[in-house]
Amino acid sequence: LQGDVDSLFKESRYLAFNGNRAGAIQLCNSILEYYPGYDDVRLFLGRVHAWNKNYDQSINVISQIKNPDKKSVYDLKLDVELWSDNYANVILIAKDGLKLFPTEESFLYKKALAEMKLSKYDDAEESIDDLLTINPRHESALSIREDLELYAMVNKVSVDYKYSLFSSNFN
Repeated sequence: LQGDVDSLFKESRYLAFNGNRAGAIQLCNSILEYYPGYDDVRLFLGRVHAWNKNYDQSINVISQIKNPDKKSVYDLKLDVELWSDNYANVILIAKDGLKLFPTEESFLYKKALAEMKLSKYDDAEESIDDLLTINPRHESALSIREDLELYAMVNKVSVDYKYSLFSSNFN
């Protein structure tokens, strides 16, 4: 491995953001061969695999991160599970992440998206309320709140019953 490792990492990012994800993956793997504890490179490699829709490979890479209790690790895990339609996992990971980072907006937002996908509208509303308490101007959360209100209006059931009793015979 030739060159400054941070420069190589920067180069891998350049490659990925400019459409050469295969080159970025190869460079990240080379860096990790010599510096297996370089979590930022491993995290980026996991993200590149996720962008390529190689979710299992992404999860495998993420699982090797030495310090998994970082916001960026939780955020990537949430993205991978959300993009692969594993909504129950999104909710579990978000709950775990929120124990460490209780005001992390992206965790609440992704949790609400997953809850909506699973038709857990009351839970989604609670997650959105929590998010809007933290950031009342969160545009995506405001949009979801509108969707939830519309859903509630469309699915509101009304029951009405009328009973009339006449005591006389009207002939």
